[in-house]
Amino acid sequence: MKIHDNHKRIFNLALAKFIGFYQVLDIEKVTFLGRRNVRYRIFVFLIVYECLIAVMMLLNGLYYSKNNITESILYTGFVINMFYASYKMYIVLTRSKDIWDCLSITQYDFTLYDHRDRRIILDLWRNRSIWLTSTFMIFSFVMVTFYVTCPLVFNNTFIVMKNRDGSTSTYRMNVLNLYLFIPEEAYNNTYFNVFYIIEASGTYVLVLFVIIFDTIVMTLCLALSCQLHMNFAAFESVGHTSVVDSPNNNNDNIDNKIKLPNEYINGIAMYNNLKTIITDHQNVLKKYDEFLSIFKPIMLLEIFVLSYAIIVLWIIFLTSFIVGEFTESMGVTSMQTGFAIPFCVIQLFMSCFVFDILHNKKDAMTFSLYSCNWTELFDMKCKKLVFLTMGMNDAHHQKLQYTRTRIINLEMFYQTIRVCYSIISVKL
Repeated sequence: MKIHDNHKRIFNLALAKFIGFYQVLDIEKVTFLGRRNVRYRIFVFLIVYECLIAVMMLLNGLYYSKNNITESILYTGFVINMFYASYKMYIVLTRSKDIWDCLSITQYDFTLYDHRDRRIILDLWRNRSIWLTSTFMIFSFVMVTFYVTCPLVFNNTFIVMKNRDGSTSTYRMNVLNLYLFIPEEAYNNTYFNVFYIIEASGTYVLVLFVIIFDTIVMTLCLALSCQLHMNFAAFESVGHTSVVDSPNNNNDNIDNKIKLPNEYINGIAMYNNLKTIITDHQNVLKKYDEFLSIFKPIMLLEIFVLSYAIIVLWIIFLTSFIVGEFTESMGVTSMQTGFAIPFCVIQLFMSCFVFDILHNKKDAMTFSLYSCNWTELFDMKCKKLVFLTMGMNDAHHQKLQYTRTRIINLEMFYQTIRVCYSIISVKL
């Protein structure tokens, strides 16, 4: 895919360049570490950097697990999310060519059938994509900025850590609180700023990885939904004088269309139009399958990772107000978790939301086939073509789903939040 005109794509090009994934997604098929792309190597370094911080946090969690349960749980949550975010970025780098090919679905001229005014719908979906991805990026960076600035605002806040030998150490609170192997006096007076930079940058890298991956997923989901919407309108127009092809069009508007009498139907033109529409639909379904083949395994894992993060953060947030004496360090911790919880919830919601849109648009294709004037088409070839398309569409059951009945959609989001609430209630 080559991008020449940003205004003719369902793609937030400005955001893609700002966060760096546009520069990374090139089409050269070379090995993971053999890239000559400088930005690609930078992201490889960031993955290694993030994994090293995750290992340090894992060691902290193991060391303090016996006497500091709350901190150990927080360490574990960060470790899981850091490794998972690094894995997301690893997928983006290793599958960059496939992702770049999938992004061709964002082109306005991806479908060939142009006998209708479709610019309004395409612009509508482009604006949706830009608004959602930009809002998610801004919200994420605002939340992480609030999170990492808490130790600077409350710079005289200390936390007491119990060592394995029974002694205690008092450290200044930091972004991730990496205290292992550092004497408290040296940490508090000499190395605090160094560790702050290391921990804050690691947190920003974590959020950057999440934004890049989720922006790609949201862009592709909305672009696929747009192209399916265009196919819906195209199939719906067969045998009618006009198509209500506007953003306010819905599945109930087809009764307002006027069916063409048989004597006005050009069989050859109708047949050629049907073939073009079916070819467009097949191309969209092909990109749909390619999209799922890349992102399905990691998106199914995301529900579990984010659910665990939400549960851990809520438990820590509520424990600060319930257990024992409320200290200043507990207040700062609860404030930090208060910024992290909305980020995780919004991340989960956006993933379920865009896939809910995509699945609904795909399911609507069957209705569009029945909405066309196929019963009065005098050309038997056209009728056969419509029936074959119905069979093809019914046979395509690919969705992002755990089981045959559970798919990633808004219902999954509500169920996940409900399960998290139940677990938190039991734990407390």
